[in-house]
Amino acid sequence: MNTMIGKHVVLDKPTTVKSVVRELSIAAVGALFLAVTACVRVPLPFTPVPVTMQTFGIFTLGVFLGRKAFFCVLVYLAGGTVGGLPIFANGAAFFGPTGGYLISFPFAALVVGYFCEKRQGNIFVKYFVSVLLAEVIIYSLGLLWLSHFVGWDSVLHFGLYPFVIGDIFKIFLIASILPQLLKYRGRF
Repeated sequence: MNTMIGKHVVLDKPTTVKSVVRELSIAAVGALFLAVTACVRVPLPFTPVPVTMQTFGIFTLGVFLGRKAFFCVLVYLAGGTVGGLPIFANGAAFFGPTGGYLISFPFAALVVGYFCEKRQGNIFVKYFVSVLLAEVIIYSLGLLWLSHFVGWDSVLHFGLYPFVIGDIFKIFLIASILPQLLKYRGRF
């Protein structure tokens, strides 16, 4: 906890250049990992939303890095918007049909990271609960935004139904490697 002295904040835990560089490096590597998962995509001819491995990347970062995954996703989004890097699936941007999904990603990573950081309880239960909440966040914001492009009557056909089976596969894929991920968690 930080201490206030007058108008100044005194950090109880010393922040060194080394620790700042370390945290920025973790965020950059996490963002790079997420960019690679965005490259694994299958365009569907009937929808502007492609099938990607981005949610796999977000959930993996959340399990592996905890709440730090939030910052990895922010770096990823900044690289694609401010930096202009071609890292979004199908070159999508915040103002395109997939913008709602992109906006939801940091919050989904935060939810998974928060639940998976907790040491008490069954990690598999926490993982499944957190991923379910994260999926609700992703689909809620994604579908809300996509509806502006395809209409309310078609939004589920274009933005949800084609992706449910793939998302279930990704959730169980991460669950199968969860013990291996947890061996290395905390080293970063």
